[in-house]
Amino acid sequence: MAPDRLTETEFLRRLRAELGRVYHDISNPLAIVSGNLELVNELRKAGLPPEEMMDSIADAHAGVAGFTAPLESLMVLRSLVDERLKSAGE
Repeated sequence: MAPDRLTETEFLRRLRAELGRVYHDISNPLAIVSGNLELVNELRKAGLPPEEMMDSIADAHAGVAGFTAPLESLMVLRSLVDERLKSAGE
């Protein structure tokens, strides 16, 4: 095997780590946005922000929710890698 070639196990380990990193790189900012949108909703109950902003706020909520399926797909891929590593004796 050439020195620059990864074994299957090394490849799977790197792939698993990268999937986890991408998941967290996406989910952490989304959690911040989602939390702030919830704060805006609470402020709305207190009379702030103006009603005119509510459509934009709802759109932002929908945008954040749109990441749920892709993030779940990343975790499914990571689970598949875990299964492969286990079957390889890892």
